[in-house]
Amino acid sequence: MSWINVKDKLPEEGKYVLAKHNRGTWHDSDDQENVNTVVVKLVRGISEKERKEMKGTSKDYQDSPAEDHGFYKISGLRSDTYKQGDEHGNNMVPWAWDTFGADSFFGQSITHWMPIPPLKYEEIINNILDSEENQKHYESFMNDFERKLIFGETLKKDENN
Repeated sequence: MSWINVKDKLPEEGKYVLAKHNRGTWHDSDDQENVNTVVVKLVRGISEKERKEMKGTSKDYQDSPAEDHGFYKISGLRSDTYKQGDEHGNNMVPWAWDTFGADSFFGQSITHWMPIPPLKYEEIINNILDSEENQKHYESFMNDFERKLIFGETLKKDENN
């Protein structure tokens, strides 16, 4: 699989991909060069142009009603609401990138992406069983797992380990 430039194509929204970013990242002195990769998903927003064009149209109304919180108001209009992925402030394109945790990336921070191929069950098991020690742990785990399935037992931690 090869890297896809975001200028050529964006991934499907909401689907995790492997991506290269241009944001500075901590690395050790012996790390190989240019390995700034993360797992992210695309979050689409609206551009500044789209925001201006939707004012006063039916596209401007959201599902959420207007709210008055005293010191600030939420109008209920999409053109007045800024969400993750919208082109605004430091985000220079109408999309952003979300991660598993609290971190996220501005749209322009991701330069390339590629799909994450699914792992095949057989490959995972073969990787687990490639050593004798791993085979013993796997067999012990499966014995406990099968016993729980068959007899409905609660697995208890072995106090000898």
